Amino acid sequence: MEFKRTDRLNTLIQREISNIIQREIESDSNIGILTVNYVKISKDLSYADIYVNFLSLKDDASDEIKLEMLKEKSGLLRSLLSKELKDLRKTPLLRFHIDTGIINSRKIDEIIKGIKKNNFSNNPNA
Repeated sequence: MEFKRTDRLNTLIQREISNIIQREIESDSNIGILTVNYVKISKDLSYADIYVNFLSLKDDASDEIKLEMLKEKSGLLRSLLSKELKDLRKTPLLRFHIDTGIINSRKIDEIIKGIKKNNFSNNPNA
């Protein structure tokens, strides 16, 4: 299977932005620990959508507040990313989003467990 340039850049940007956030952002802010799940760069390489999840602790700010704090630092992150990706003529604009895939999969898992539990309670011999 042949990989497109955007596929290679998605992987590269995901790795580099994860390292930059860990090095520069997580230790200095209230954003806390986050994971960069995947990156999707536009075909014209002008922007990169970055999908993240936050590790939430009990007294943490909501994920939406953390996402806003991360968006405020997108200029700094883009500047640091450009230093790492010297081969790119232009570093894409960074747009951060909460990855809802994990949240949705947890909801589906709970629904399935509820269905199984309901089926078992209605027919314990099955």
